[in-house]
Amino acid sequence: ELSRILANTNRQAQPGDYFILNEVQTPAVLVETGFISNPQEAGLLKQAEYQAKLAWAIYLAVIKYVEQLTT
Repeated sequence: ELSRILANTNRQAQPGDYFILNEVQTPAVLVETGFISNPQEAGLLKQAEYQAKLAWAIYLAVIKYVEQLTT
């Protein structure tokens, strides 16, 4: 959803052995919305409109996932 809504990246989720996801006792997700070490992305992350788009994309992704669980 992030790629579709923001249309600014072609990055895809990568599998990995993430401690935080392996050790929690509840369902969890790790979302990287940008890299503050990248000046262009850091600038975007400061913008309220961009933050709203990020939040909307994450919301839609969660809804989509939950709907898939129930079908």
